[in-house]
Amino acid sequence: MRGLALLLLGLGWSSAAQAQQFWKKSELLGEMFPASERIAPVKLALDDAMAERFQEVLGYRPPRDSYTFYVATSGGSIDGYALFDDQVGQHEPITFGVQLTPEAEIVRLEVVVYREKYGAEVRHPRFREQFSGRGPADAAEIGHGLKIVSGATYSSKSMAIGVERAIVLTDLLMDQQVGS
Repeated sequence: MRGLALLLLGLGWSSAAQAQQFWKKSELLGEMFPASERIAPVKLALDDAMAERFQEVLGYRPPRDSYTFYVATSGGSIDGYALFDDQVGQHEPITFGVQLTPEAEIVRLEVVVYREKYGAEVRHPRFREQFSGRGPADAAEIGHGLKIVSGATYSSKSMAIGVERAIVLTDLLMDQQVGS
């Protein structure tokens, strides 16, 4: 049996799923903000106070110390924000992109890269659209009442965690921009 497994691995067969890339970041940003004059990366470096605020809302410390947002502008006004992030599904990270309004409300959620063997149904509109319109007042409650995709329980819950995080981080970025 071990010999067969080694043979299959040698032929390039593996039980691990192949990553499925559905979007390139630049293409998705262009679709998210087609009328914007400029889309610029902005780094949010979390200080201790920001990390504490994040933890107060979501109940855990942010997984990283910094995040890169894409801020779309036209005529000196902010058209919206986008954040690309990863959240582990059952075993592998799911890379997703979230478009938010200038008020940090979800406009669009897309799966950019899916690496799990099962559960890619989270990229279907019926699942993704349930997050639309959610904002800072909803951030800690998004995972409650979530319509789980059958066969994609872990992926569904993971996407909700990622969306909650995106909203809270965008809110922190907006506060930082107002303060500067």
